[in-house]
Amino acid sequence: MFSLIFTFDKCYKRKGITMKISCFQCQFYKVTWDPNNPRGCNAYGFKSKQLPSVVVKQSSGMDCMHFVKKSRR
Repeated sequence: MFSLIFTFDKCYKRKGITMKISCFQCQFYKVTWDPNNPRGCNAYGFKSKQLPSVVVKQSSGMDCMHFVKKSRR
């Protein structure tokens, strides 16, 4: 099992994929009520079991292009 570091400044590894994007810090990330697909992305318009940034990286080979860091309230 891989340990994950969810900070914007550092990269994290998951199943051999190195990424700089953390969905938890993105304004488009959402938690859904669907127990089969608990995570979602409003920018791309999908839900999944994995973090949306991981799905985007696996399907396109590129980091998420819609990442926008959440503003502090």
